[in-house]
Amino acid sequence: MLSKVIEVLTFGKFYLGNKKDILIFDAKASAFLKNFFEVCQYNFFYSRNEKIEIHIFFKTIVENGFKNFGKNYLFNYVEKFAPKYIPKSPNSCPYSRISFVLP
Repeated sequence: MLSKVIEVLTFGKFYLGNKKDILIFDAKASAFLKNFFEVCQYNFFYSRNEKIEIHIFFKTIVENGFKNFGKNYLFNYVEKFAPKYIPKSPNSCPYSRISFVLP
């Protein structure tokens, strides 16, 4: 219920995330990967700021400010949700040159 209220009040920009085993990096470029997993197994990381996880957004601002916001937001996101696997397309992550990340 709370996530629906947040979605309506922020026009769908903010959302409340939840922990799942698989984190798919870059929702637009890696959307094809959802065909390989069940819906209950994965989350998308919206690296192009289509959507922003609200808790991570405020945590990143409070702890790190706006300097290197994108990188700090990514690290805080992965730290909070601790996925087992992070598959991604080869060019979707500006912070990494590998195609499959195992935390």
